[in-house]
Amino acid sequence: MKVITRILLSFACLFAAIACYTFGIPAGGILFLFLGFMLEGLFWFGLFGQKRQKAPIR
Repeated sequence: MKVITRILLSFACLFAAIACYTFGIPAGGILFLFLGFMLEGLFWFGLFGQKRQKAPIR
């Protein structure tokens, strides 16, 4: 995946998580809190995802 696409998707997940937290905390919606937690996890995974190692040259 291209780097810019990965960064944009990561930040979209972060903003969606913040929106879910903002809506879920006052309303007491456990579903929105859980969804926010999952979206935040996707953000951190996208930001610090696995690095691919280059194949050794033979």
